[in-house]
Amino acid sequence: MYAGAFLGSRAHWLHELPGQLFHNIISHGIAKLAEFLDDDVRLIVAAAHRSPQLSHSGGSDLMDELRVLLRDKHDTTALFCFSTQFRPALNRLRIYGPRNSLMVDILTGTLVRNPGASYKSYLTYFIPPLNNAREYFRNLRLNVANFIRQRLYQDFGMKELIERFYNSIRTGGPPAIPYREIILTARIMDEIFAQIYPPRTGKRLTPMIPEQMDVQVQSASTI
Repeated sequence: MYAGAFLGSRAHWLHELPGQLFHNIISHGIAKLAEFLDDDVRLIVAAAHRSPQLSHSGGSDLMDELRVLLRDKHDTTALFCFSTQFRPALNRLRIYGPRNSLMVDILTGTLVRNPGASYKSYLTYFIPPLNNAREYFRNLRLNVANFIRQRLYQDFGMKELIERFYNSIRTGGPPAIPYREIILTARIMDEIFAQIYPPRTGKRLTPMIPEQMDVQVQSASTI
């Protein structure tokens, strides 16, 4: 129903956003990456296109496939992928480090730890799958326990952020999301839209230097 509304009418408000469909969706994923990136993101390469399924729907000029490559001054790299065609639907964050790696499945509330150990010979075929099975069973037990204790919610992340937001107002504590990450997420999105929709967003944005970031954070904190 949601897709039919904006695909069937060019007057839908989604078409007026600088990033169209992406503007309404990708902030969640970009914000997850911003937590691990430095303020000085020196490389942003974005590419977008229309899927064959959306093209066959006709009428709309919306794009629904997006790939973004990012790199900061410390050479930390991130890859963002958005697609309407994945089946089953996925919402995952993968973090690769020099020692270990993590996979977070937002939809299933699953955190899988992948140790960086190496194994000899045929143990490579046995030990890693066994470790993965243990990780998923650990997540199953945790989710069942949280369900029984009435601590498992379908929109747990939203509930947590809303609680932190109101607590920051009541107690004067830190905001639910740090201002640094909010501003960095917005600037990354602006640059993405400037690359894939140049007629809509005008000229390319210049990178934000740390001094500019400090000024904007101070301004936001006075609101």
